[in-house]
Amino acid sequence: MLSVSGQSPPHDSVETSRGFAGTLGTGVTSTIPAIALSLEDGNAIIAAGGIGQSATETSLKTEPASGYALYDGTSMANPHVSAVAALVWSYKPTWTNAQIREALEKTAEDRGTAGRDNYYGFGIVRAKAALDYLRATYP
Repeated sequence: MLSVSGQSPPHDSVETSRGFAGTLGTGVTSTIPAIALSLEDGNAIIAAGGIGQSATETSLKTEPASGYALYDGTSMANPHVSAVAALVWSYKPTWTNAQIREALEKTAEDRGTAGRDNYYGFGIVRAKAALDYLRATYP
C-alpha cells in the first residue's frame, strides 16, 4: 500500500505505508510512485491469501484543468536523455554504451555553471549533435 501526500505544489510525493519498508525506507518521500516487497512481506501476503485479491487505490493527486502538468528534475531528465540515447544508438548498434554516453556529454548544450553542475548536469541533450559527433569520431 502506498500513501500519496502533497510535497509542494505542483509536486506530489509518495511515502510507503506501515508494514512495507519499500525501496524508499521509513519516512522517506519521493515524486516517483514505487514500492518493493521483501521476501518476508511477499510470504506474509501469500500466507494471508492476498494473492489474486482486489484492491482499491485512492490518489490525492489532482491535475490542472488543462490536463497538462509541470515536472522537473532528474525524474523528467532521465526518460528524455534515455530516449535520445536509444535513438542515437539505433543508428549504429555497434557503438558502445561508453561511446554513446561520451557523445551525449560532449554535445549537451551547457546551462548554468560552466561544465557539469548539480542543477543542470551536463546540460540540454541534443540528439543530432550527438549523432554527428559519433559519426565523425567513431565512423
